[in-house]
Amino acid sequence: MQLRACHYDDNNDILTVVDSDGIIYRYPCYEIENSIEMHTAVRSRLRWLKENEPYAFAELVIQGDLKQFAE
Repeated sequence: MQLRACHYDDNNDILTVVDSDGIIYRYPCYEIENSIEMHTAVRSRLRWLKENEPYAFAELVIQGDLKQFAE
């Protein structure tokens, strides 16, 4: 999937992604992160990534690499 736009809403902890076909996806970050067991330091890095590099965070979620990032 090619990403055209990406925005993280920190009020609702939702990542909104628009792909190259114009389809909009909304990912509930809290639920995704809670499904993976991780340390506090990893949660902190993920928070920074969501807020500062939402495209990188979206790639991890879409490709299913979030668990590997957390390890």
